[in-house]
Amino acid sequence: MNSKEFQKLKNLRPCSEALEYAKKFDTLQQTWNDCEHGDWMLWLLSKICGQPRSQSRHELVWIACQCARLSLQYVPKNELRPLQAIEAAEGWSVKIPGFTLKKIKKNADIAADAAADANSADAYDAANAAYAAAAAADAAYIVNPAYIANAAIYVADAAFYAYDADKKILKKCADIIKIYHPIIKL
Repeated sequence: MNSKEFQKLKNLRPCSEALEYAKKFDTLQQTWNDCEHGDWMLWLLSKICGQPRSQSRHELVWIACQCARLSLQYVPKNELRPLQAIEAAEGWSVKIPGFTLKKIKKNADIAADAAADANSADAYDAANAAYAAAAAADAAYIVNPAYIANAAIYVADAAFYAYDADKKILKKCADIIKIYHPIIKL
């Protein structure tokens, strides 16, 4: 990667593993195109997206929700709280009237309650799925990039506990991110 691009990336303070990965490529765009770490990608998007209520934040929330949807397969059929959190965040992200930050916060908290309930029942895949939904919804108003990246991390953790390959899920998240955000610029 050219030194100017690399320095911009380094100034954002990514994890050392991601920084080492980026060194293998000539450009940031090549790194983005090859990346299979949806968590790294959500983290980077959250670092460069605007504040809550900005158009780029709406786009980030939509992308995080699409990643979180991958985990809904691990939620029991009668547990609707994670889906409701995702749907509230999606509604806000596409600016449907009535979908406010307050409504998203309420639904994110309810999804977190679902995660706590699942943890109490030792249903760790369902708990992580609910946490993924909460993190995706929280992306609407939380500025911390590490927390926003949790939307992908919890999806992968849900897959891990369900004995699927968590790396495959992170790759699916990366593929989703590339559909909605194919070009990366710092």
